[in-house]
Amino acid sequence: MSFRRDARRAQTSGARRHSGTARNNREDKRMANIVWAALAATAALSVTSVARAEVIEVVTFNLKPGVTAKEFEPLDKAVGASHVAKQPGFISRESAAGRNGTWLVVVHWKSVNDAEASMNSFMAAPAAKSFMDKLQADTMKMVRYDKQ
Repeated sequence: MSFRRDARRAQTSGARRHSGTARNNREDKRMANIVWAALAATAALSVTSVARAEVIEVVTFNLKPGVTAKEFEPLDKAVGASHVAKQPGFISRESAAGRNGTWLVVVHWKSVNDAEASMNSFMAAPAAKSFMDKLQADTMKMVRYDKQ
């Protein structure tokens, strides 16, 4: 009985000492859950889709301080419609705002070469400048997954 009481006391005192870290961990876990949910939803959609994605590209980044999701959303849609969707091998693109200025973009490509070609031409796209001006480039992370 005292073991349980001691374990509970250790848990609560640890939670008080690390409340800032715990909040950051919750935010990290929430972003990870968003990424996994997007991947799961994308996988479910691609099963019923006529075109099968060979490469799934997942990009995350933070918006600059003071930039709201409402302000960034039209820029994200513009870069998707005017550049990404027009690239060879493009299948689909979706994005989502996270908490605290985080952003997620998931793009499906027919091949890794198509994804690379799009990335190489991205900075020259007219819509890319206003898009990039509103985000913290040093927080951008991109991972590509090969569809099996």
